[in-house]
Amino acid sequence: MRDLRISRHRMFLDMAKAAAQRGTCYRLQVGCIIVDDKSNQPIAMGYNGPPSGEEHCSGQDCRPEGVLGCIRSLHAEANALDRIRCMPCGVNLRMYVTDSPCVHCVEKIIKEPRIAEVFFEREYRDPTGVDNLLEASIDVFKVTLAGHLIDMRTGRFGDD
Repeated sequence: MRDLRISRHRMFLDMAKAAAQRGTCYRLQVGCIIVDDKSNQPIAMGYNGPPSGEEHCSGQDCRPEGVLGCIRSLHAEANALDRIRCMPCGVNLRMYVTDSPCVHCVEKIIKEPRIAEVFFEREYRDPTGVDNLLEASIDVFKVTLAGHLIDMRTGRFGDD
């Protein structure tokens, strides 16, 4: 009998998609879930938007003329990473993010030695972030809508 449950990877990405709906960025809503590899339990969540306590974006105040992208929003990955600082060392973590990380978030991910794998659903317009993660020996996987994995290092398609 076929297992009708969604894969854990699909479940965590769906959780990241739910978190993204809290984002207040007008350009793109991104969500991130960080999971303890051993227990398979989510331990942190983040979404993009202005720092806590600041006014939400209005769509008119995000970027000055001539600047590419928003300058007010904190990215989902950075918000989630800020919430794991108190976790003990020696714990391996997986990051699930709706969109592959930008180069700025990748710098933060690489500095966090507990992140061993990054999973995403949609590819960011600039693939440099994924390339940098792979160069730093962090495994990166694209998760299909059906929950299958594509290994971004080898291009191989398969299940967990």
